[in-house]
This record gives sequence, C-alpha cells and structure tokens, in this order.
Amino acid sequence: MLNKKKGLIIFDLDGVLLNSEKNMNYAWTETCKKLHISIKFDRYKKYVGLGFFEILKKLRINRNKHLEAYKFYNLYSKKGINKMKLFPYVKKVLKKIKSKYEISLFTSKNKSRVNKILIKFNLHFSKVITLDDVSKPKPSPEGLNKITKCFKFKKKDIFYVGDTFHDYKAAQSANINYIHCNWGFKKLKKKICYINSMNDMVKLLKL
Repeated sequence: MLNKKKGLIIFDLDGVLLNSEKNMNYAWTETCKKLHISIKFDRYKKYVGLGFFEILKKLRINRNKHLEAYKFYNLYSKKGINKMKLFPYVKKVLKKIKSKYEISLFTSKNKSRVNKILIKFNLHFSKVITLDDVSKPKPSPEGLNKITKCFKFKKKDIFYVGDTFHDYKAAQSANINYIHCNWGFKKLKKKICYINSMNDMVKLLKL
C-alpha cells in the first residue's frame, strides 16, 4: 500500500513541544545536592540538546560521578514531571500535521522518561528515537538517520523541528530540512527557517 502522506516531520521534545525548563532545573539542582557539587543550572542549560553524559563532560564533572549523576537526574526528573507542560497549541497542531504528514520524535532524553512523558500528555508518534537508541548523541545525525530509514520519503520532504545548534547541525549532517523554534532553548543567528509559535507550522506546511 502506497504512503499517501506528503512527507515526514521529526520533532525534538524539550524546548519544542515540551516546556521542561522548570523540571530540568529541579532535577539538576537536586542532583548537585546529592553529589555535593555546585554547578548552577544556567551553566547546565547552555548544553541542553546534547546527551546527558556529553553535558557532564562539558561541565568537567569527574567521570567517576557520571553514572551516579545519571541515576539521580533520572529519578528527580520523573519525580518532578508535574513541572512540565506542553507549549501552546502543540496538540492541536500535531493533529493537523498528522492529516498530511508522518510525525516522529528524536530527543536526547532517555527512553524511560520519554515514555512517561508521552503517556502523561497522550502524545503519539510513528517512530520515537531516544538517547538510549543511539551510540552517538546529537549533533550526530545517527538518530535522524534511523528515523528516515523507516520511511520512503525523499530528503527534501523530511523536516527536523528543533531549538538548539545541536539540532541544526544534526539536520544538516542528515541532509534534511531544518525548522528552528524561537521559543526554545537557543536562538540561532543564521539564515534558517524559523517559527515563533507552533501555529506557524500550519502556515509553513500549508495545512
């Protein structure tokens, strides 16, 4: 049976669909308390979009604390799930997009947290790739390539919707289109396609 959809839209999660900054702040602050380290969330926030262990490397946290940090961050992120909320119009716009496009998710969050979030907000995607599904996190295109191989769309009909430089670089490396969300974690000073609200996706895709 032929796929009648026009293309594929791949979404990042944090800073694009999900307003999770308060949750991240809480999880990071509690993790630092447990590990007796003093690194403010503002420093952590600069590297959001990379895999968690990549962020720890950037922050120069001793490697022997990485697994413990991961355990605590994962724990407190789940405990603080009520600090997360969807950005405006997300569910309405995703429903419209689904009528014409396949939609997928590629995020640097791990699978257990992503599953909890998808259940909480009743979100459904054709394909979900998390940090646990790749050997190289963003800005590597590995996750995007895994998703695109599941569909038979031309690269010109595939879009990645992100909010960080790492998302942009991953899309570039995967040779697919990139759409930047200006409400996310990072504004980019580049001549790229950007949107200021999820509603802009409706106009952009002519839905």
